[in-house]
Amino acid sequence: MFSVLKLKKILSLISFVATVTSYGQIIVIPETPSPEEQHAANELQEHLQIATNSKIQIVPENQVGKDADGNMIFIGLTQFAAENGLEFKELGKEEWNLKSVGRKIVLGGGKPRGTLYAVYEFLERYCGVMWLDEHTTHIPKLQTWPEKIDIKGKPAFEVRGLYAYFREPQNKRRLYMARNRQNLFHDEGNQPFLNSLEIHPVFGSPRECHTYYNYTKEWGADLEDCFSLSTDGKRLRAQSASGPGQVCFSNQKCIDLFTAKLEEFIQADRKNKPQAEWPIIYEISANDNESKCVCENCLALAKKYDSYGGTVLAFTNAIAARIKNKYPEVYVEMFAYGFSEIPPKGIRAEKNVLIRVAQLGSEFGQGIRDTLRPLTHPNNIEPNRRVQEWSQLGQLAVWDYWTMYVREARLGLCTAAIAANLPLYEKLGVRSVFVEAENPLNNIFYALRLWLGLRMLNNPSLDAKNEIKRFMTVYYGAAAAEMLALHDYIEKRESEIKGRLNDVALRHRQDLDDAFFAEAERLFAVAWSRNETPEITKRLAKERACLNSIRLERRAELLPFELTKLGQQIRDDLKLSLPDWTSSNKIAVILNELDTKMTGINLMLPTPAELAEREVVVDLTWPQLYNHYQSKIIEVADAAGGRAVVLKKGDEDKGLLQFGLYDVAGKREIKTSKIPLEENFQDEKFHLYNLGKVTLTSKCYAWAHYSWNIQRPLSEFYQSNGISNEYDLYFSIKVQGPAYVKDSLQENAIMLDRILLVR
Repeated sequence: MFSVLKLKKILSLISFVATVTSYGQIIVIPETPSPEEQHAANELQEHLQIATNSKIQIVPENQVGKDADGNMIFIGLTQFAAENGLEFKELGKEEWNLKSVGRKIVLGGGKPRGTLYAVYEFLERYCGVMWLDEHTTHIPKLQTWPEKIDIKGKPAFEVRGLYAYFREPQNKRRLYMARNRQNLFHDEGNQPFLNSLEIHPVFGSPRECHTYYNYTKEWGADLEDCFSLSTDGKRLRAQSASGPGQVCFSNQKCIDLFTAKLEEFIQADRKNKPQAEWPIIYEISANDNESKCVCENCLALAKKYDSYGGTVLAFTNAIAARIKNKYPEVYVEMFAYGFSEIPPKGIRAEKNVLIRVAQLGSEFGQGIRDTLRPLTHPNNIEPNRRVQEWSQLGQLAVWDYWTMYVREARLGLCTAAIAANLPLYEKLGVRSVFVEAENPLNNIFYALRLWLGLRMLNNPSLDAKNEIKRFMTVYYGAAAAEMLALHDYIEKRESEIKGRLNDVALRHRQDLDDAFFAEAERLFAVAWSRNETPEITKRLAKERACLNSIRLERRAELLPFELTKLGQQIRDDLKLSLPDWTSSNKIAVILNELDTKMTGINLMLPTPAELAEREVVVDLTWPQLYNHYQSKIIEVADAAGGRAVVLKKGDEDKGLLQFGLYDVAGKREIKTSKIPLEENFQDEKFHLYNLGKVTLTSKCYAWAHYSWNIQRPLSEFYQSNGISNEYDLYFSIKVQGPAYVKDSLQENAIMLDRILLVR
């Protein structure tokens, strides 16, 4: 006998099925959906309800009548999909398939993300959805139900990652980037949230780059010969992923130990995990320094292969060959970076080796690339050649850069490089692309940079110009035409710079002249007058703050303008836009730094008495000095202008005060001074130290402390005509603490408050 309660449930079910049979729009999932199918259905429901302005139900397939009609979307491995020839089981982990059958649409794909990507493809392609940044999803009203769909595909690169900004809370950013098909979140942690997005670790233990240290940190004293031999005959044991030193690539014991440790990592990573979550890439790459092994055998390999890259590839090949039969699905990845960047000859990579090409920009001593320009640009002939040659030796991965790592403010678009380089990488068969794209506040059109990059990492064949126009139209609304015009104007003026953008100091950027800033100001004025919403106001403010910060830095090269007024506008714009790009606890810090900078700009310091009779051509005080790793600009009461670059070090110096000038291009010390404790000032006050007569080069910097952690580039004062580059170089330095001053009770520190070029 049926109870009344059971009868009510049956009647309710009959009523529900009848409703579904006649209802217009539903999402149908398998009777027992997998987590990824349920997540895909939830994502589709969230967006379609906004697009259709209606309630859309998610219904298990067994509750849908056979004769049900109307607009239906079937998600994943449903019976309806199978009946129409769509099984999905043979598809790769990110392959997707979209197919319509009448007014019914099937969205599915491989595990774990294929079905989810089918949903995202449908939303983008047929519903016009755009995930523009973590705060902004554009969902237009769905005008007509899509028909006659039959497409399939997958992302162009197996691994896609942008290392961007890290505003708290971070999960909104992660979701926005995951929706744009990012599947690598480098060193970010919070794996449970990423798991909920069906994103599992791509890289196995121990980490995603510079791993030699992790393989060697437990080695005992009996394995000293497995570490790299330095030029002074010492074996260098790494203390961190930065070094010092590497390993001996030709030592068979080293190869055996690395292989054994790699197997340990693989087994540990797979324990209690389904196969779909096993990492596919294991990084075996050099520590982040240039100290390669110079033992006889390693150098012999470099000579044999005409490049030290061949030495590293032979080492990696030996390890990969040992594990390829036992773990055929695993790739061993090495760096073609620094001392291993030049492609070798007479050797190829094993089939389970990935060669990760990382080409630093020319702002670094060992870098040669004009990073914000395409590899096809005349400035990048050699970097392009290297990528092409590596692609002939094995399967490639790329570690790319969409930002410049220079201490002074710079302006540089990256959209042309994104548009040109990603199709090139696809053509070369690159399997993995990871990009550093930090510093949202210092990069113009940063949101566009990320969105366009993610779009083209997924599909490099997109028309970049059309994509940029689409972005501008939605992101800036009524102000879109002006922002697109500004983007194109920056690109046009940048093309006037023939040298590498990384190398041209801001004071030498002839494109950033008065006419440039007048046009930018005009475009912003029109954009502001057309703006309609507070959200777009914030976006305009972010871009204007970026350009005005450049204008502030170039004040000496421009016609006079009201510094205080411009500084206040930058502050107002930052206050408005910072919350979208910066964690709340950093906003006050950034604004205070700007206030301090504006105070420093107005400093009028007298010439040091010792130089009263000399011509001081350049006088750099704290507003023109920079933090560098462990050194920081902080308040120091007796410093020039009240601040100095301070490095709290000294014990390693043994009382030796060191400073000098280094030629980056020539990789040589131009001049160095070393002053022992007994010859140094003992009063713990600032004093002028004359390095002597020096000749500036096109890429050089002044430094202090043996670690060189106090640095200031002087390249901007180099005259390209080769005339008048000779100066006396003075450092104003204070040392304190027992490392420098006998019987001192102060903390060890070296302080720099002034650098002067004198004639």
